[in-house]
Amino acid sequence: MEYRYDLFMPKGIFWQCVVLLYRYIKNHDWVWRNGVILERQGTQAEIIENLSERRIYLKFVGPSIPEFRAIITDTLEDISRTFHNLDFKKMVPCQCKRCIDHDQPHLFEFAILKQRYQKRQKPTIECQLSAEDVPLSLLLEGYEIPVPKDHHPDPASENESQPQPPSNKTKTIKIFLASSSKLEQDRKDFEIFINCKNKVYKKQGVFLELVVWEDFLDAMAPTGLQNKYNQAVAESDIFISLFHTKVGKYTEEEFSTALETFKAQGRPHIYTYFKNQAVNLDEINSEILSLLEFKKKLKALGHYPTTYKDIDDLKYQFGEQLNKLLPQL
Repeated sequence: MEYRYDLFMPKGIFWQCVVLLYRYIKNHDWVWRNGVILERQGTQAEIIENLSERRIYLKFVGPSIPEFRAIITDTLEDISRTFHNLDFKKMVPCQCKRCIDHDQPHLFEFAILKQRYQKRQKPTIECQLSAEDVPLSLLLEGYEIPVPKDHHPDPASENESQPQPPSNKTKTIKIFLASSSKLEQDRKDFEIFINCKNKVYKKQGVFLELVVWEDFLDAMAPTGLQNKYNQAVAESDIFISLFHTKVGKYTEEEFSTALETFKAQGRPHIYTYFKNQAVNLDEINSEILSLLEFKKKLKALGHYPTTYKDIDDLKYQFGEQLNKLLPQL
């Protein structure tokens, strides 16, 4: 993939990206003045900046390209949008026989590829240099998804102005994420993780709807805002709570709501994760007692929580649980 900046490319975009994604630097020999190699779960990404061309080049190899690419591109785009009126496009090189090893392959605009793919038009796109049909899945996902022999594109879908009806086959799984304000960054990173998962699960007709307290209007409800949170907990399929140095009374109330609903209805599935990270002595106060008391409560319930060392560890552990859980939902 290439990021092409129009008239101006500010200095510093590349290094801001490296700083934000430092946790994926497995070997410091893989960092140089205008490039870096990152690694996540066996997938490697090479990022190279060329200021004179006003471009950033991305290359990927490995089993989890879509997820890792989404993490990197989201980071690059967040940085780029901090510059007022900065125009850029994401371009994907063609993978036809003529272009794949050519110094100057034809480039498709990523937004157009994604639009065609989502509209379920024909599963290929024609290279303007070779006239060869190239699978959209190969350009977008990094691998080719075989097309069924009986596949016939809907003629109506060729008209891009034709509205597409929502699919009735998509199953929505509601996930409620509870945590204290001190774990705000973990919540944001977890939300990106769920969005990446949705890109994979949509092929299976599954949509993960993540609910966090920031989604609710910051206004007083007739019965109190906490009641709205508790109602969302009761309607969820999966309940996740994150803890670090304390257990707030509202988070504990949401856990109790999830537990009572589970006893009555057999759902939501409940997961508790405790962040195992060093804490400054100055940050330790009487609130830590709430954490110890809550752990005793969980032990009495026969519920054994899971610890996580950082956001990558949390995403890996919950990702493994999702793979086991989704067939049951």
